[in-house]
Amino acid sequence: MDYKEIISQLQDLKKNSESFLDKNEPDSVWNNDIKALDEAMDIINDYSAMAKQYRASVTRYETAKDVIRCGMGTYQCPDCRNRVFFGNEHCRRCGRKLGRHQHDGRQRQGKDVRKKAESQNETIDCPKCGQHAMTGRRAKNNGHFHGVCAGCGAKVIG
Repeated sequence: MDYKEIISQLQDLKKNSESFLDKNEPDSVWNNDIKALDEAMDIINDYSAMAKQYRASVTRYETAKDVIRCGMGTYQCPDCRNRVFFGNEHCRRCGRKLGRHQHDGRQRQGKDVRKKAESQNETIDCPKCGQHAMTGRRAKNNGHFHGVCAGCGAKVIG
């Protein structure tokens, strides 16, 4: 029996209880039954709404959606169009779980900009979630690492 059938059954029970209600007796047991049935229907409706919100949250934050490829090594979140980096699991702006970063197979002519960027970037383990997903750069003046975790979004300077 799904919740709509249960609500229908409770409404029928409420109508039957109201038929036994004596208008002259405000403390009648039937009044308490009617109030209890109203509360039960409210609880079931609230639970149904909460379950719907939960499913929407799981869809948004747990179900991956493929990123949008904008150019060579450039991607966007499919929901908020924020720039995301290769390997990010979640968008840092809206929290959407990201799927595959697809390559279009086109060949670049001239210098390979991607190789240069990869040589400047460094990857380390995230101190917050432990994933090997921290991408960033070391500062030239002091050698400190500056980066953001692609897994949990934690910012690290150190």
